[in-house]
Amino acid sequence: MTVFSFFFSFLSTFSVLIWLLVWFAFLPCVAASQPTTPFPEIKFSVFSNFISSTFSSNISLATVLMVFFTLIENPELLNLHARQKNPQLSSENSKISSAWMGALCRQLKDHVPDGGFARLFKKNQFTSETWEDDLSRKLDGFSECLGLTPYRNGLFHKKLLPISQKSIQPEYIICPLDMECTKPGCHGRHLSMSTKKSDIPSVTLIKGTSIFKGVSVLTGECINCHTLYSAHLQSFKDDPQDKNNHDRTEILSNSARYLQIGRNMWADRNFSSAVVKSMYGFHASANSYCDYWNNTFGSSNPANRLKLGRKQVWQAFVQESIRTVASSDDVDFETPANLSIDDLTEKAFYDLGNGGRMKVANDHSCSECTKPFKESVTDTTIHPDAAPVKMVVLDGIVMGPTVSFCLQSNHCC
Repeated sequence: MTVFSFFFSFLSTFSVLIWLLVWFAFLPCVAASQPTTPFPEIKFSVFSNFISSTFSSNISLATVLMVFFTLIENPELLNLHARQKNPQLSSENSKISSAWMGALCRQLKDHVPDGGFARLFKKNQFTSETWEDDLSRKLDGFSECLGLTPYRNGLFHKKLLPISQKSIQPEYIICPLDMECTKPGCHGRHLSMSTKKSDIPSVTLIKGTSIFKGVSVLTGECINCHTLYSAHLQSFKDDPQDKNNHDRTEILSNSARYLQIGRNMWADRNFSSAVVKSMYGFHASANSYCDYWNNTFGSSNPANRLKLGRKQVWQAFVQESIRTVASSDDVDFETPANLSIDDLTEKAFYDLGNGGRMKVANDHSCSECTKPFKESVTDTTIHPDAAPVKMVVLDGIVMGPTVSFCLQSNHCC
């Protein structure tokens, strides 16, 4: 084969690969719903009786729940243990304290606090020689009590799959962070709920990568100064005595747990922080992150799908950025109520932007950002009369794989 024929053969193969990549890029990225095993259906009385008869009477709720969820989150290990416990061949022997369960016992011993681990045994039951076998039997009985076994009466029934926790998902209500009025003249007066029962908003909450629909949003009010308290801000009248003036000022809460990123959509700070970090870390646009999130998380659960819009991602970026900068400066950012996102961004830059100059860069100099003057890259001549060249960052960031510049409190990197 000549060099030219090899080259054209390579081009043909390469073009096929390109077309395949393009074709895959346009495929809908919807993850199939993974089959699961239902959450254990067990009466609380049965559960309570097993705990009290198996473990110490002084065992804490935290330890019980820790062991309980340890079993829930390890269906593969329970399958392996149950198979060894239920022999199917004449050459196999049943073993309740299998090596699989023994490994789980040692894991618990290493991570449960000493006081909590001791309460997994009744009084004078723990011995250094037999504790692992004893605890293995307890955990085996616990899994049987919960129905977390692929066998029924020694006969194979159904392999355990990841345990669904949908039935125990908590219900979230978005409330004000403050529990009393923070205005000096109100002396810590309690907050009354200002939202009428018939007007309680029902929104979608993004918590990390999980989606919760039908979440209620409540607003509090101080009946003395009439300041409104939401989960993400405080709103007060500019002139409380003027009944004809309804203009309000908002104070964005730096410590808010949830942010409103759309008319009927809220997100926690983990989500908004991920948006900011992806845009700075990967130089992702709002559109790029929006597509990534929708294809990765928004469509991962067909029963609870969500499609974010670019505006919602940009709102999360702006809201999180404002609070991050305000918190670092230890100030509360105030703004007229109901500003558009563009006006809010402009005001935040005016109030918090320090004129486009990074505050931590003031009076800073080091060998990384200050270099001797050179006429060219290959210039090795020393220029004693030339001033050193210093990098200054104004209203922007330097991006690229070969040049990365960041100013910390006392150094460059």
